[in-house]
Amino acid sequence: GEKEQEQEIAAQLPLCLRLWHEDNNTGGFFVAQFRHRMDGEEERFAKAYRSRRATRREEDWVPTVKAPPKPTANSVIEANDDVVAHVEKMYGIDLTPFSLWQRGKRLNLAPPMVYERLFQPASPTNKGDAWGGESFHPVRVVHAGLPAFTLKKDSWRSRQEALYAYGDSFTANVESIKPDTFIRLLRGWAPLMEEFYQETAMNELPRGAFLLRSTLPWGIETISVWVGARITLMIDTNEQNILRRKLNLPWRDEEE
Repeated sequence: GEKEQEQEIAAQLPLCLRLWHEDNNTGGFFVAQFRHRMDGEEERFAKAYRSRRATRREEDWVPTVKAPPKPTANSVIEANDDVVAHVEKMYGIDLTPFSLWQRGKRLNLAPPMVYERLFQPASPTNKGDAWGGESFHPVRVVHAGLPAFTLKKDSWRSRQEALYAYGDSFTANVESIKPDTFIRLLRGWAPLMEEFYQETAMNELPRGAFLLRSTLPWGIETISVWVGARITLMIDTNEQNILRRKLNLPWRDEEE
């Protein structure tokens, strides 16, 4: 009955996963894995995977491979090799374990399977032909991977959400500071560069996006800053409040 069916569905829920989107306040995504049965009957196949021409049994018929549409300014595309090389050198990080994607001024990191399973293979059309590989088409992809770097004022800055995952891997464009200095910056201190150099005994830092690292009670934390006339934080209020909470500091709006 209906009750037994609901119990059967509930028993399968632990095999599923719910993900909360971190970039926009758009609610969660419910993810489940479906396995395609290769021995399934034709009427159970999605229509997009049925070849209309193949059913006509034309002799020596070969599918036509069509060129996918050219990407637009809003398309997710493979990351430019020069951009990847620049970011690797700038932060001293090896990005070869990832598939890398660009959309506008963002550089995203994703597992290799995004390229291997979604981008590289050819895709069938509903007429039995095929879209050539090296494209997400006909799937409309608006986001792929973790937003890791953003281009701002000709400088690729690391996004804070990526630092939680990969911050320990950065070996360049980063300096260590004392916990007290880290907390002062978090609480709104935006010193002139001369004052910062006196505080930290550092030499001149490169202008633009930079990383500061500190050992805090729970471990190492890395934050993104901008080096200009002053040192200023490049993390939003929510990220600041997460760190404040871990340090038992008041929320940012309570201190302003």
